[in-house]
Amino acid sequence: GGSPSFQLSPLDQPFQTSPPFHHHQHAAVPQQQPIFPFAPSPRSAVVAGDERTAQLLEALNTLDAPGLLDMKGIGKERARRVVEYRESVRITGTKPFSSLSDLSLIGMTAKNIEKLAADNAAASTI
Repeated sequence: GGSPSFQLSPLDQPFQTSPPFHHHQHAAVPQQQPIFPFAPSPRSAVVAGDERTAQLLEALNTLDAPGLLDMKGIGKERARRVVEYRESVRITGTKPFSSLSDLSLIGMTAKNIEKLAADNAAASTI
């Protein structure tokens, strides 16, 4: 449904005691908060390397254990966890790693993940 408040003039409303002016004041002064649109999002670093991030995720989602071991920052233990995690989600039909933060699901910290992304971005031939 739509909001009928538009058709009624404020004078017809039974609750005149709380005038509708308060709400309008906030809308009238958006100039006071230029901070929001321009605030750097914490994700901006990741977005910059979007292409490489996509390649990294693609590798993590598709490579077999030996392929994973070829990647910088992935050893036997991590490769095993990646493969096990992929097996566990295969049943659900979802993409195992749809973003780098999903790597936290195999026990990697944000620092680990950043380093892995940086290492592989640097090693990338593209």
